[in-house]
Amino acid sequence: AMYILLAIAKLYSATGSAQDCRSARHAFLLAYLLFQALALLSFFAFLKCLDWVMFAPTVRQMHQATQFTHQAESPPTMLYVTDGGVQDCTAVLQLMRRRCSRILLA
Repeated sequence: AMYILLAIAKLYSATGSAQDCRSARHAFLLAYLLFQALALLSFFAFLKCLDWVMFAPTVRQMHQATQFTHQAESPPTMLYVTDGGVQDCTAVLQLMRRRCSRILLA
């Protein structure tokens, strides 16, 4: 929805009239506010009603940049597991594929 609003703003701004410029400004502001709301809600994704927010790639990248960690009673629906290298040297991915109920990594 944000990209559609930004495209609409671009189309309005191309004409150059004052009314279209105001419409473009409103569409851009709405897209910006929508992005800010999504970013804010993503930090409350531990709530089941906001579980869908974590599937957006930009949200996951933002959480990696802010070093956000999930803390809740139940595990998150999506995990990003990496050891930072080219391949997994910790064998966590293999244990997850085997659906182990408990994995201890120190």
